[in-house]
Amino acid sequence: MTYEFQGVTYILLAPEWLWLLAVLPPLWLPLLWQQRRAALVLAALLRTGAVVLLAGALAGLSWQTILSEHKLALVAALDISDSVASEGRAWMQEYLTRLTQTLEPADEFSVLTFAADAQVLIPPGPPPSSGSKTVVPAPVEGQGGETNIARALERAFALYPEGGEKRLVLLTDGNETQGLAKRDIALARRMGVKVFPVIPPSGQHPEVSLEKFVAPPLVREGSAFTLRLVVRNGNDKALPGQLTVLANDQSLTKQEITIAPGLSVFEVPAQISQRGTYLLRGQIKATPDTIAGNNQQNASVAVTGKVRALVITDNQKTHLARALQMKEVEVEFRRPEGLPSQLSELLEYNCLVFDDVGRGGITQQQMSAVESYVRDFGGGFIMAGGMRAFGDLNYKNTTIERVLPVTFHEQRPKKKKRTPIALFIIVDRSNSMGYNSKVRGLHDGQKMVYAQKSAIELLTQLKDTDYAGAIAFDSEPYELSPLLRLSQNRTDLTSKIARLQYGGGTDFYGALQSAADQLSQARGVIRHILLITDGDSNRAAADHYPLVATVAQRQITLTTIRIGSDTVNLQLLSDMSKRTGGRFYHVEDVEMLPQLLIKDTKQVMRENDDENEDPKEILPKIGERGQILSGLNEFPALDEYMLTKPKDGAEVQLYTDVHKDHDPLLATWQYGLGKVVVVAFDPSGSSSIEWIQWEGFSKFWSQAVRWAIRDETPWDYRLSAYQRGDRTILQAESYDTDEDSLLQIRLPRGAQNDELTLLPVAPRVYEATIPGKRQGSFSVVLLKRKDGKVINQKNETVMVSRLPGEALDEYRQQHANRDLLRALADGTGGRIDPDMQELVSQKREGQKKLLHPLDSYLITIALFLLLSDIAVRVFFGPPT
Repeated sequence: MTYEFQGVTYILLAPEWLWLLAVLPPLWLPLLWQQRRAALVLAALLRTGAVVLLAGALAGLSWQTILSEHKLALVAALDISDSVASEGRAWMQEYLTRLTQTLEPADEFSVLTFAADAQVLIPPGPPPSSGSKTVVPAPVEGQGGETNIARALERAFALYPEGGEKRLVLLTDGNETQGLAKRDIALARRMGVKVFPVIPPSGQHPEVSLEKFVAPPLVREGSAFTLRLVVRNGNDKALPGQLTVLANDQSLTKQEITIAPGLSVFEVPAQISQRGTYLLRGQIKATPDTIAGNNQQNASVAVTGKVRALVITDNQKTHLARALQMKEVEVEFRRPEGLPSQLSELLEYNCLVFDDVGRGGITQQQMSAVESYVRDFGGGFIMAGGMRAFGDLNYKNTTIERVLPVTFHEQRPKKKKRTPIALFIIVDRSNSMGYNSKVRGLHDGQKMVYAQKSAIELLTQLKDTDYAGAIAFDSEPYELSPLLRLSQNRTDLTSKIARLQYGGGTDFYGALQSAADQLSQARGVIRHILLITDGDSNRAAADHYPLVATVAQRQITLTTIRIGSDTVNLQLLSDMSKRTGGRFYHVEDVEMLPQLLIKDTKQVMRENDDENEDPKEILPKIGERGQILSGLNEFPALDEYMLTKPKDGAEVQLYTDVHKDHDPLLATWQYGLGKVVVVAFDPSGSSSIEWIQWEGFSKFWSQAVRWAIRDETPWDYRLSAYQRGDRTILQAESYDTDEDSLLQIRLPRGAQNDELTLLPVAPRVYEATIPGKRQGSFSVVLLKRKDGKVINQKNETVMVSRLPGEALDEYRQQHANRDLLRALADGTGGRIDPDMQELVSQKREGQKKLLHPLDSYLITIALFLLLSDIAVRVFFGPPT
């Protein structure tokens, strides 16, 4: 706002402060009821004057003078930040060349470039000679790719002489990401600098950018983890692209992707096999794309040692024990009496597993250590088992039960005993059984060994009240044992099977006939034959069908198992099983035989036992799906489970309702800082055969361990480094809750070491300033001290990254910020995108306007008036 008074021009730089004059009327209200009005009138006048003067000072009241001068001082500020494309830089170079040709030799001309910082490219002086070319550089290393217009204005103001017509040509898109340029408008007006923004062509097209790159702060050596990349595609169609992740500048993973329009989230699995701190760089490449600077982001990840699991078990060779021996998990086995009783020993492990462990031998001190390990230090605890574990009521009301998400209960009594089975095992002992099922031509007896092992393991699963017999055959049958109760022949039969030798031809007809004859004499039993063979028969296929019809008529089921990859006799064996109500299996891998025989026999007993009222099979149902069940949808049947009841707050992820109630099979919960898993069935017992054979068995237990484990220990750290000015900041995130310890780093410097103390800047976050500007990677020794002693020491390599939180705003703004540029022009008397002649011509020929701020004078007078007001009211005001 400009006013003329007595031939002097006055200007208000910030007229919005005049709203303070609204407080003037209330200052006169006391005159309505007070006495001694003359004194009050004088005081009110003094206060009114003080308020008016203060409002004028805040409104930037200045007076303007005119100086006679012909010299033009022109500064060109060029935006070379990352948001200005190469086309824009080329255009600015051409624009400057044309601009210098319009200047007079007496004019003063200078050029600066700016991004996050500003640098003088051409110092103040005469314009370049005709024909010279001004080269616009790319962003300078260390200058930064962001836009700080305020820094450019401040640097430009310092280039102007005392006198002259001061004009600033601001070549920029106005996409300010640092600083606040509007604050410099008042200073520009006081100095008489007019700002003329000129917007270069963007040269930009719909853009592809990496908006976010997320990595877990801490992962385990050799374990898989997920990286998440959020990609924006500004095109109106999907684009093919390439996603790359580097770890310390070495390729970690690379994928061909399709980027849909808008935002897309890509989850990329990764794995790092060596410990250390890694700087990860996510990169996206796609075509078309114009700005490379927004196609990558950094994240840091700390890779620590493998997960350590302590498994308490009576048998290290159980199926659960084998499943837990994953490549990314170090497993240590101990018997129940070896369970640590000291918390410090338990803290060396990320997870504790009870594999079908009973209460006997576990002391109260050991149980208390387990509770503190889980509750106070976030240790993982998994308890799985059958009757030995969850059937042991000595656990009831103990510390272990308090930690678990379920309570122990008496098991439901079985309603009736099952019908005994009468089983005949027929085993091929021909010469071909001496070969290997996987390696063709290898004569190592593998088939025979697994056939023997399978038969023996099957016998161990049967009760003494069951019946069993066995016949081996080559070209002739050899009876190993007639059909007898296992209480009579178990030991002898097992011994004879173990001594079988291979050799001879193949003819199972006589063996099958003998087995069928003996089974037909058995009463009140389930009759079943298991035939194991790997080759052709000496007889024609048609010769067998009358005998098969006799077997079916006698209500004997026949399961045939064909070993080997060839197809000889497949149709015959399949027909034999189908016509007798049995099953046919073609087994190429003989290692599957033991579990297959047990599974088949149990299935026969379930299907044919009409008297047993217990559930035929127990199918798990999904309750509250969690991370443990990720990627698993169908679960095998169980023969038996243990009755437990879930506590309030427990998540029942798998349950069964065969007894009408929702009895938990898999229950989890958070106990204090730790996670607890209960699997209420024996993962290695005969009641879980289908689970053991299930292809998802290892994945299920792997995910259970990963969910339960404590991600970090008190000795784990996440280290990162970034530059702040001329210094390097080292940051350490600690996972130790002990606040009495001291963190230090040791930096090698020639033959000596420098020790720096890391100071807390946030809960469990510490920083130290390292002198100098470090780049790439450097080694440090991280020390933890307590009571003056070093209690932990680690050697780490740290990668220097960009400043944390560095934004992508520079690249997100595709269009010029005209509102900001218009405010700069209007506030200083300039104009956006002016004609080039307007830049170099004088608005008032031979005149120069200077502003003289009056705020210091106005504030001094206002203070004097306020003091006078106080004095008047003290000496002449109404009596109190």
